[in-house]
Amino acid sequence: MLNQAFMLVYFFAVLFFATNAGLFFSWIDRKLTARLQWRVGPPLYQPWADFLKLLHKEQIIPVGAYGAAFVLAPFISFASVLLVALILPVGGIPPPFGFVGDLIVVLYLLAIPGIAAMIGGSASANPYGSVGASREMVLLLSYELPLIAALFTAVVKTGSLQLAEILNYQLQNGALALSASGFVALCASLLAIQAKLSFAPFDIPDAKTEIVAGPYTEYSGPLLALFKLAHATLLFVCSWLVATVFLGGLVVDFSSAFSLVQSLAVDAAKLLAPLLFFSVFKAINPRAKIDQALKWFWLYLTAFALIGLALAFVRW
Repeated sequence: MLNQAFMLVYFFAVLFFATNAGLFFSWIDRKLTARLQWRVGPPLYQPWADFLKLLHKEQIIPVGAYGAAFVLAPFISFASVLLVALILPVGGIPPPFGFVGDLIVVLYLLAIPGIAAMIGGSASANPYGSVGASREMVLLLSYELPLIAALFTAVVKTGSLQLAEILNYQLQNGALALSASGFVALCASLLAIQAKLSFAPFDIPDAKTEIVAGPYTEYSGPLLALFKLAHATLLFVCSWLVATVFLGGLVVDFSSAFSLVQSLAVDAAKLLAPLLFFSVFKAINPRAKIDQALKWFWLYLTAFALIGLALAFVRW
């Protein structure tokens, strides 16, 4: 009974932490992008205000839409991102939901938000939604291979498919990004995650100037709020994953007050570093065409990620 109570408390703690951290990260992204474009940007409370505003809006199901799939898609997207947050280790302590081979499960779960967008767009009975869903499918098939190759570089280096073991290896030997193979894999994973987040130049599925909002065109009210919350949480979770696999993980030192503050500052820097890359890269690049993205991921980024994987095999 005590174990079940702990699991329940841990679940709601991660739910609260991951969603609010995601909204905070989305504010940093919007603010930084605005400043780079010589705009003021939104106030700190804006992501929470937008979310609450959408919750109070009317929920409309389009005529001709496949209602069950249309309604379930945002729940599937959010649930998959939350499950990833439950698996990732924090504070140097293995999570209660971690297990052997959990990195493979994380890869599967991170693919589900894109699949959920495809389901929602296809079920919306909207031509823009259908086009966005098809673009999402092509993009998903483009960036998954280099992302898998990049993350499996860490597997080869550490000899483990478990995130907690990858973290322990870095605690004993230093961050993987400090090695040649780890640095190459880090760069490849950041570029692949840029597409997973649908950030420019890979904001092709929901290009507002071309196809309105792509798969999300017909969404409104609470369902749109849930999709946006899932995307904000995904932004935080992807930064957390990069920090865990390549940057030495999030470790909290309780030995003294100074050590606690120092470790928290280092953890914050590890989380913010990927976010800064995503935001700056988004702000300085125009949108690519779908054929350009496909060619770039399959030819160049995949080759780059495989170089990192090969370097890991020779222990570099």
